[in-house]
Amino acid sequence: NSKEIADFFAKYPKPIIITFDDGYEGIYTYVLPLMKQYNFRVSFFICGELIDNKVNEYCTWEQIKALNDSGLAEIGNHTYSLHNKSKEELNALYKADFATALLDISKNRDLLTEKTGVYSTTYSFPYGQYDPITLAHLQTAGYRAFVSTDYRVNFINDRKATLGRFNRAASIPTKDYFDMVNQMCWIG
Repeated sequence: NSKEIADFFAKYPKPIIITFDDGYEGIYTYVLPLMKQYNFRVSFFICGELIDNKVNEYCTWEQIKALNDSGLAEIGNHTYSLHNKSKEELNALYKADFATALLDISKNRDLLTEKTGVYSTTYSFPYGQYDPITLAHLQTAGYRAFVSTDYRVNFINDRKATLGRFNRAASIPTKDYFDMVNQMCWIG
């Protein structure tokens, strides 16, 4: 309701959404305890194939479920296996054969529902690759929110279809990252 939204932004004029993609094990080991300690929410976008393959650096389905069951996490879709494609291959697939891409995305949604009880309506584009046609297809499939890797601040009055994010690669020192974010976000 519009009063709740107005009240939220009156209390938090510059809210931050924290997101993690893929499903690395560190989200369970390091992030979940911090979420509980400071009572904050985080959005996690999970690649099902990475979890199914039981690679050591990724969470297990039990850990993903524990994140969800914490009441502090949103679990979103990041494809089942499309993240293994290059940006060019992914763009070509979106344009030439979206039905195949949608099968993969739907497979991951079904898996998230089965393993965690979450029917995801949020989607994180692998590598941030999207176009208006892809967005329209996913909206038809019931997705309501999308995140990209567009480096930008999001405003409540924006009419952009995707939320921008500021990605922090592990190779970027913390101070450098926050200096960049401060320059881009909080000027003026």
